[in-house]
Amino acid sequence: MRAVFRVAALMASLGAVFPAAARAQGNPDWHRAIPGFKIAGNLYYVGTADLAAYLIATPQGNILINGNFKEDVPAIRKSIEGLGFKYADTKIILISHAHGDHDEGVGLIKSQTAAQLMVMDADVAAVESTAAGRPGAKVDRVLHDRDTVELGGAKLTARLTPGHTPGCTTWTMQVADGGRMLNAVVIGSPNVNA
Repeated sequence: MRAVFRVAALMASLGAVFPAAARAQGNPDWHRAIPGFKIAGNLYYVGTADLAAYLIATPQGNILINGNFKEDVPAIRKSIEGLGFKYADTKIILISHAHGDHDEGVGLIKSQTAAQLMVMDADVAAVESTAAGRPGAKVDRVLHDRDTVELGGAKLTARLTPGHTPGCTTWTMQVADGGRMLNAVVIGSPNVNA
């Protein structure tokens, strides 16, 4: 039987109610840098103390899930490099959902690394929006439920889990760790907005 573990990308309930600028001031742990750490196999946590971002390291480059707020991008970069990986080796950027605390920084990361940005179809307009607090980032690949994203032997499956945003995406993948094959789940968001 395969071991199963969950990696939850939780966001504060205020995220759906207040604009990005106000939310950014709501929780100091959102912007507090912490060292990146290994979760299992080639899956790493590279977010801040309270905003999740994940790195999947592969021999052909890396996949980053979430870009958090723009002001958090230096902390994400520091976590990636602190783990011994090159920030410039980020080849693919994914998101859990289109709210500023998880995607505002993706445009900046894309411009710094030339990575391809891939987003679930129902969240594309929000990610490409140039409104205040939005990434204004061109999406390179529009994803649909059960599409796969592959790089260097890593294969992630996009699972449409709408409710928090129309295109909220839960990511599933297998991770080899210590002779075991684990099923990893990066939850898009557990709460549903009106």
